[in-house]
Amino acid sequence: MLIPHTLLEADTLDELLTDFVTRVGTDDDPTPVTQRKAQLLRQLETEQVFVTFNYEHMQACLVPRSELSDAAIQEFKESRQAMIDEAAEQAEELKAKDDFTNLHGKMAHAGVFPIELGRTVMSGATNALMQEGRYSLQQLQDLLYRHSTGDYGTVCWADKLSNLQSIHSKGYMLSRYTLGGVDLYVEMLEGWHQTMVLLVSER
Repeated sequence: MLIPHTLLEADTLDELLTDFVTRVGTDDDPTPVTQRKAQLLRQLETEQVFVTFNYEHMQACLVPRSELSDAAIQEFKESRQAMIDEAAEQAEELKAKDDFTNLHGKMAHAGVFPIELGRTVMSGATNALMQEGRYSLQQLQDLLYRHSTGDYGTVCWADKLSNLQSIHSKGYMLSRYTLGGVDLYVEMLEGWHQTMVLLVSER
């Protein structure tokens, strides 16, 4: 499997480069080892050489582009892009978490919480599961209180931040929780005239 060389730890990559440029058959090369390593690193950066990793033996080695199929290179590029996208999403989530924490602290200090919920209702499916004993009315009311105080459960940090930013204009808000193994949403419609508890599967 081809992997980006940037995934290797610095010491591991350095050992791999050293091993490659000092292997048998390179003894007569007058170019200093450090220079050969720098040239090889440049080839990795320009994708003339790739790192292949054998997970069975937990070993990395280098392979020239000429020895790889177009399909293998395409798979590598798609995998690398997926890693880049995932890293960007994680960075956005971390920033959203920090922004949420700071804003929530300011709003709590200003006495914004608990917010108004308007008329509180539950969906028929939510009520049916309550009647079956999956959770109690008090537990549902606790979720509503958590929502009103800025505890938005398991939605992502970006959505939590969006909820806080919607408070000033009484905009749409959505929280997610789990009770008795059941995933539930607390949904506030724009204007906050109504807040509903409903099953995640109902949306």
